Amino acid sequence: MTDRIEIDESHWPLIVARFPGQTVGTEAFTAYLDALSEILARGETYAMLTDTTALKETITAQQRALVSEWIEQQSEVISRQSVGTALVVRSSVIRGVLLSINWIRPPSNPQKVFTSYPDAVDWVLGQLVERGAMSSPVSARTRRDLLSARRESSELVEEPDERPLPSPGPLGPAIDMFEEPAFLVARGGAMVYANGAARKTYDGAPAWLPAAVANSESVVTQLCRVQRVEGVGGSLYLVVPFAELQPAVPADPRASIELPPSLDSIARLLAQGLTDKEIAQRSERSLATVRTYVTRIYRKVGVNSRGEFIRLWSAKLAR
Repeated sequence: MTDRIEIDESHWPLIVARFPGQTVGTEAFTAYLDALSEILARGETYAMLTDTTALKETITAQQRALVSEWIEQQSEVISRQSVGTALVVRSSVIRGVLLSINWIRPPSNPQKVFTSYPDAVDWVLGQLVERGAMSSPVSARTRRDLLSARRESSELVEEPDERPLPSPGPLGPAIDMFEEPAFLVARGGAMVYANGAARKTYDGAPAWLPAAVANSESVVTQLCRVQRVEGVGGSLYLVVPFAELQPAVPADPRASIELPPSLDSIARLLAQGLTDKEIAQRSERSLATVRTYVTRIYRKVGVNSRGEFIRLWSAKLAR
């Protein structure tokens, strides 16, 4: 059994990517991204259907960094050529990872996550027909072929993986990927979960959480970002407060910690509010290296987010 991610172009301009049932190695994952880059280099309009239902484990942190960097490099091309990406994801954990990736870096093309394979097929083919990249008769024939092949594949038979969500459940680890404070909030406004950065920054649940959920369209521009999350067992809301709403961090003796020269140079750029990409350009380092250094800096000075680090660095300069 191979860990190769299959890329099927037989229904072009629809690309179908199928993840295997076993863990995908970094080499296979890199080969997958390289193959997608070659397809994009053709300059043709396309849509993509990514089927991860056989995958039993989520991609690794290293692979998440690789795909994030690849998306950033190809964002303009994807925006110009792709009419849509449908992802079939049975696992709640993987859906949570996708949620966090897309929140941090919104996709440059229409993208939807489905638990149902037929629903994903219908949506992505509809995108192609709507943009004039595929005729309705061809779309209907493609749909029959895809669903027929699906029924014949014993490996890709969907099994229910949905359980009641009494707490954050599988979404908890995904929310913990955020460097900034983030909350999961129930529809009634009760806090369900706070990530590490939120627990460190706030003394309990902020009083404005219920208002943010109840009236997010008007509150979002003043207080925070709010996104509805279809969690297992019901709807939750992901709430990320703006930096100016976060309580000030008092001066901390850890601000006097001396960093090694390699980290100190990155820390000075980080303190200016530059993005990882801008720091990579200024320091002439790769984006992956910068992200590794930023993580080490956070760990060294004891912070969990960019905003917290900037405030801590400002306190250091004021001493």
